[in-house]
Amino acid sequence: NAIRLFMQRNPIPTLIGDVYYSVHNRNEKRRGGLVRCCAQLLFRWFMGYLPSRGAFAHLDPSVKWSFRLMGLRANDIAWTHNGLAGRDFICSCGSLPNVPLVGVQGCINYNPVLLRRQMGFAVEGPPLSREIQESFYFPIDGNQAKLRQVLDEWRDIQRKGKVPYGKVNSRYLPLFDDWLRKRIEVTLLPFPGGDLGCPLIEGRSSSVSMEEFLEMKRARDQLLAEKAELERNVARFQTANQEIKVKMEDQDKRHALEAKRFEMDTAYYGKVNQALASSTREHDITKERLARASQIIEDEKRRQTLVKDQRDARARSLAAEWEAEKAKIVAERDHYMAERDHYFRQMKIHQKEVGRLQQENTELRFAVEFAKME
Repeated sequence: NAIRLFMQRNPIPTLIGDVYYSVHNRNEKRRGGLVRCCAQLLFRWFMGYLPSRGAFAHLDPSVKWSFRLMGLRANDIAWTHNGLAGRDFICSCGSLPNVPLVGVQGCINYNPVLLRRQMGFAVEGPPLSREIQESFYFPIDGNQAKLRQVLDEWRDIQRKGKVPYGKVNSRYLPLFDDWLRKRIEVTLLPFPGGDLGCPLIEGRSSSVSMEEFLEMKRARDQLLAEKAELERNVARFQTANQEIKVKMEDQDKRHALEAKRFEMDTAYYGKVNQALASSTREHDITKERLARASQIIEDEKRRQTLVKDQRDARARSLAAEWEAEKAKIVAERDHYMAERDHYFRQMKIHQKEVGRLQQENTELRFAVEFAKME
């Protein structure tokens, strides 16, 4: 239900649903009255889009809000907050053209197509009738079937943002301006006549004509094309300059390498001559050493033969001991494997029993919680 949704999931849709439902309930059949549901939250949200300085902020608090708002223009409203501009937002749920909100008191839909400017995207024309229609408006009590239908629609959420609305541009075009003025005349917003409570804030209109928009678009496309051509030329020049620089560095490296190689060859030839003279002297000395070494080798061969016989006898003895020890280890390993298999079988039985007990415990806990909620 709505209370569980509020407690266990994101509370924002529930709060918005209660606020919208309360406001719509007060305005239905033009009854009017105080909005008590989340009134402080609604006021903070409302003030976040209004000017915080200037003539509007210094008005007498006793002045009615209808008089205050009549002095504002589109440029005075902070349509887009920094953290929201250009981000994707929920545009519809399931088969609905809008978004249903479930509150604690009732269910009502809101129309995200009217949110485009607050999300930083241009409003090019009036919305379609199905995009601003009333899809749901009913109290929670006695409408469980409708509530389940709304919750099912939330299983399929569609989002929109830069695709398909394009880049961030919080403007609206004349077609939407005309529709908005007609909408105000139809809904008969309660703006009183007479002198305004604060002076009108003059400034450029946030709407532009289609001719001006197309001209600016052509100029922008031309500038972007010129910028791209300049960037390509700069890239070509930088590439050519880099290639020349690399070639010069390679030539310097080759010259330095050849000079170093010549010095190394000269030093090498000098060392070779010295080594040849020294090698001749060492050759004579080596001959004498070889003769002495031959005698030593013969003596060593006889000694190694004797040692080999002793080592073979010792190896046979160690091999017999190793075979006996290996047979013992294999027997112990087989015994350990049998004990381990028995232990794993007992562990699986224990895990199944623990899982069953945990499931029963979870079901009991949910039953207790459900009983408390009822």
